[in-house]
Amino acid sequence: MVTREVPRTRTRSPEIEVEIQEPKLTWRQLKAAEDEAAKKERAERERVAREDEKRIAAEVDYLSDQWIAFGKSEHDTPPELLPLEAANEFPSFCGFVSRSALRTISEEAFSRFKTQRDNLQAASKRAVDQVTSALKWGWKSIATLGFIANRYSEVEVSIIPPKLSDEASKTTADAAKFLRTNWSTLLDRDSQGIVSVHQHGGVTYIHFGSGRHGSMYIKLPTWANSSTAIETFLKKIAKPLRHFFSNKSLIAVVDGEFQNINFKSILTGDIVVRSYDKNTKKLSDNISKILTREPISPSNTQVISAIPNSEDEQSAVFKSSEHWNLWEGIADQWVGSAIRLDYPIVRSSSKESILQALSASKNVVIIVAHADAQVIYLPAPPPEGSTVSEDDFYNIRDKILSNAPMVYLFCCESAQTGDFRSLTEALLDCGAMGVAAPQAKINPERYRPLFERLLRKGSSDGPLGKLFDAEQVVGTRDMEVWLG
Repeated sequence: MVTREVPRTRTRSPEIEVEIQEPKLTWRQLKAAEDEAAKKERAERERVAREDEKRIAAEVDYLSDQWIAFGKSEHDTPPELLPLEAANEFPSFCGFVSRSALRTISEEAFSRFKTQRDNLQAASKRAVDQVTSALKWGWKSIATLGFIANRYSEVEVSIIPPKLSDEASKTTADAAKFLRTNWSTLLDRDSQGIVSVHQHGGVTYIHFGSGRHGSMYIKLPTWANSSTAIETFLKKIAKPLRHFFSNKSLIAVVDGEFQNINFKSILTGDIVVRSYDKNTKKLSDNISKILTREPISPSNTQVISAIPNSEDEQSAVFKSSEHWNLWEGIADQWVGSAIRLDYPIVRSSSKESILQALSASKNVVIIVAHADAQVIYLPAPPPEGSTVSEDDFYNIRDKILSNAPMVYLFCCESAQTGDFRSLTEALLDCGAMGVAAPQAKINPERYRPLFERLLRKGSSDGPLGKLFDAEQVVGTRDMEVWLG
């Protein structure tokens, strides 16, 4: 049997392609996945933001430290710059930081630091704006010295120091730094103020400084270049200045031109003190001391009268006995006021009695019939009387310096300024803590109520406060207080 081989055919198994399909997610599952991804992304953003915030905060702290370093380097601080002074310094500060920083500081850090500074300065800038606005509307109504004073455009208010002579610029800068210091532990710095008048290139500038805000400068029109015009202008802006100065501030008139202007008669709501010297050191020392001094009282005061009691004494003082009727009884009124209030008084004074009082009494009140800027004329000893001048003060300078009296000169023109040394200036140079004295002539009848009010028991604010309170009641303000 023949077998037949059947040919084999190779069959190829078809490849089976299996498509693996991901399981379909529900809507809830998809939403959960998206939320998780968003959560991770948000967490990352927050982490980066925290790191950025931490870095920016560190940079702002660094800028605060650099601000202190900038003040020391450029402005000899402390004390720290006042708000209006600081407002001018940010561009210079940025340059200082760019030169000294170890790395670049972000714009955001600068922006935040500037915002901090701006917030501190906002109230001070508003005070200047209020003065400017009040000045604008008030100025339109003034008619002064024959001018129709609708000239506000000629008056400029700025917080940037004007360009003055080198000496005046230094004086202004020193006064601004003086304002930054605390004059006394008994005085809030916000209650400190300064004022001075400067001229340069025929233009008058008035520097006002507030311990709360800093300094502002008012440029006057070119025609306002006399004492009369400046004084008129100052009286007009006295009310707007209340936006700038705290109530009942202690305001120091520091150097400058037009020293003959009586700022006390202008700033009637403030205690005003004066200085002959542009160096504020003595002024600062005497302010600190006088604020701790006890007010005037019978136990610490010597009153000395040089008002003539008779025709012979008038002849000794005035070298004439004519018109005795003009003086008859005046001495009795003044002396009687002192006696009623239990004050010790020398009735017919001589040079020796004044020099003795300056050497021993903490307060010396001299009531005088006749004086000028450099000499006091006294009725004793008879018949010629005597005089006291600066030479006599310098002869006992050591004693005056040791005693450091507060002196009240009810004497005509005894604080007058000029190309000479006044009685007041000589007393300060010899060591008197302070001198209250007028630049003008004073009327005996008008000033006796002030004398009597000064001697009465009252204010416990020390010599400055007691004199201020007496003047507020009586209304006379020619007894300027000189402390430097």
